[in-house]
Amino acid sequence: MTGRVPRRSRGEPDDRGETLVELLVTIVLMGITVVAILGAVANSISLSALHRKQATLGAYVRDFAEAVETQVDAGYLPCAQASHFTAVAPALPAGYTASAIVSYWNGTSFVTPCPGSDQGLQQVKVKISTNGGQLSEQLIVIVREPCRPADDPCA
Repeated sequence: MTGRVPRRSRGEPDDRGETLVELLVTIVLMGITVVAILGAVANSISLSALHRKQATLGAYVRDFAEAVETQVDAGYLPCAQASHFTAVAPALPAGYTASAIVSYWNGTSFVTPCPGSDQGLQQVKVKISTNGGQLSEQLIVIVREPCRPADDPCA
């Protein structure tokens, strides 16, 4: 024997290992996969926080509208100002603000400011928003003066 390495036959596998190109392709593919998964997780977390804020706003604006209805049940105030309604806004956590916009029926449409004589119908837009104004929810409550048989329009 002369020290020569015997030749491989054509069907035998190559046991020399991976090439540098194969390793680089594997690393790139794994990196892309990891970045995609991390991006999806980060997106899911941010959307979850956004949805939580929207649900919180929705609950608070419904509470605010119910408080306005309860206040009106206690007595109708002609030409009521927005501050009359924001006074009954629910206690909000830090980062949220409540507001109200009042419009008055003039016989054909809702107008602002009060046209002088209240027709007995007010539109109150109650709104809860985040302090940055990034998100907000609003509901419209129609406030009507109770009609008693002794009142002129009811007769």
